[in-house]
Amino acid sequence: MNPVRTERLPNGNIKVIIPVVFRQTATGRRIDAADEPPAESDNRQAMLLAIARGRRWQRLIDDNEVGSAKDIAERIGRDVSYVARIIRLADLAPGIVHSIIAGNCLGRLSLSFLCDMTATDWSEQEKAVMELGQ
Repeated sequence: MNPVRTERLPNGNIKVIIPVVFRQTATGRRIDAADEPPAESDNRQAMLLAIARGRRWQRLIDDNEVGSAKDIAERIGRDVSYVARIIRLADLAPGIVHSIIAGNCLGRLSLSFLCDMTATDWSEQEKAVMELGQ
């Protein structure tokens, strides 16, 4: 790609030309500099966002601000099954969460895998993630 350029226009203003790439992500559109690699994968970003939502929604239930996942679903206009799957991420093993935050998670690890994981024991969760990498 062409590097960043500047030009002085006849009227004295400066025109800056920056090559960019428009990307569609799970969370919306993003503009990246064309010559730089993306800072983090969209998959990792989606997992982090879902974990944060799950923890926040679980806290709402624990603090009796809402009665159930159904109340949250009605409040945000989503299906109750979606809310319930995301809330399950609040009980995700700390080791898995730390690896996602650090960017050390496996390339094949996905949000759908985490949401569909039925293990509640942290060691079983970590074992399931490790088996995914094999």
